[in-house]
Amino acid sequence: MLAVTLFAMQMIRAETTNSAQSELERMAKDYGLTLLDRLQRRAANAGISLNSKRPSLKLENGVFSISDGDSKRQVTIPLSTLAHDQGEVAAVYRCISTQGQPCQGLRGDILHAHWVLRLVSQFDTDQEILVVTSLTREQALEGIGLITKLFPLVVALIACLVGYLIVVYLRASFKPLAKLKSAVKEIETGSFDRRLDIRTADEFESLGLAINAMSQQIGSEISFRRDTSDLDAAILANAPLQEVLQEICRYCIVHCGAIKAVAVIPDTEISWQYFGTDHVSELSASAARDKMGSAPLIPGFDDHHEIMRDEQSWGWLSVATDENTDQHRLQTLASRASVAVTNEYRVTKLYRQAHYDNLTGLYNRVAFAHELERIVSLSRRQSSLGALVFFDLDQFKTINDTEGHSVGDELLCKVAHRLKKYFRETDIVARFGGDEFAVALNDVGSRQDLLQLLKRLTETFLEPIRIGQFEHTVSCSIGVCLIPTDGDDGETLLKNADVAMYRAKANQGTSFVFFNTAQQQETERRM
Repeated sequence: MLAVTLFAMQMIRAETTNSAQSELERMAKDYGLTLLDRLQRRAANAGISLNSKRPSLKLENGVFSISDGDSKRQVTIPLSTLAHDQGEVAAVYRCISTQGQPCQGLRGDILHAHWVLRLVSQFDTDQEILVVTSLTREQALEGIGLITKLFPLVVALIACLVGYLIVVYLRASFKPLAKLKSAVKEIETGSFDRRLDIRTADEFESLGLAINAMSQQIGSEISFRRDTSDLDAAILANAPLQEVLQEICRYCIVHCGAIKAVAVIPDTEISWQYFGTDHVSELSASAARDKMGSAPLIPGFDDHHEIMRDEQSWGWLSVATDENTDQHRLQTLASRASVAVTNEYRVTKLYRQAHYDNLTGLYNRVAFAHELERIVSLSRRQSSLGALVFFDLDQFKTINDTEGHSVGDELLCKVAHRLKKYFRETDIVARFGGDEFAVALNDVGSRQDLLQLLKRLTETFLEPIRIGQFEHTVSCSIGVCLIPTDGDDGETLLKNADVAMYRAKANQGTSFVFFNTAQQQETERRM
């Protein structure tokens, strides 16, 4: 700033000096013309005409001699009287000199200018007058002295004003910067709900809007990933499929911008199940059958994403969309629906393999043992009478060997169906292995009620079973144990029922035998 100030002052001095130099040149010319006019006036006053013929002019010892050759008139004019006003006039020093005479009075540190007054134009002479004007440099710069003194102060004031404006601008800038910093800190801590309100109509406002958009996008993505992670956890925990699909449909609206959503999967070969955020009327059986391989035509739903089960098309995630719906997230949720459906199918399949007989669809030995223990505990807790009925088909091996395993398998399936139809839904019917079946009954009433039930059961077995073109009459041996009278646990009951069943087999034909301790003692004696 100091260098700029000095430079500016130097430029002002130079400009002022140049102006003074030009003014001195003008003043020298004006004074020379004034001297010529005075000389002409003196000659005219003496009667010397300057119009017809130039009078002669001589300068000797500082005196002008002007003579007219025609009229013999002559006038003398001392140079000192002609230039009586030379010297210092208004701070400007003026002096004149003639040929061979120096200009007196010039000082040292001055500015000066000169002008040559040629007399030959008016007089018959070769004389010239040199007019010199001069001015000291201090006098030339006196006019700007005040400016020179005030200029540094003005520059200092301007510098202070500029500094103040910079401080004001920086303070105004620090406020939005502080808001931006605070917002970034909150984003670092995982808070994405804050929205910056910066209205400065400059880059800070644009940056604030960009941070708001970024925060909203990151928050939305993290929320979506958090919810899909919870969804994965629910799927791995074997949560009910209906709950998972309903959550997926809700996420379609919350995270994808869908208007409404519904998951459509087959309930049976001829009907659909609907899980979602909007009530949808069920398709008719024929329409469902026609559309099993394609997206269902549900009014109001314009976008359909396929749900797979073990790499086969199994259903659809149908949504109502607009221009802001996120298709990528919809596809992600449809993939989660596929995982949920496949997982439920595989879990169910594994459960059935572990708990059900593959041929007849009845409980297997493992599942039956578990259910039997449950019924024992229930009977003891309710002080009710239960029963374990153990079946063995007679001559089944002969049918299997003579007519083939396929006929034997079909016979077992028809027997299983007959048992399932005969007993209550709360009763546990199982294929125990080979040609053996077992039924666990809870709360049969009384022993007499159980006896009547068994008599009707034996009558049911007397009805022939048609397989192909042939009818087969199957007899069975039935052993019966009372719960909890004949055993405190399932294993004891099964052993006792087996003893009673073999006792019934000795009777030949379809019959049933209740277990008693004498049978157990006889069995132990034989062993």
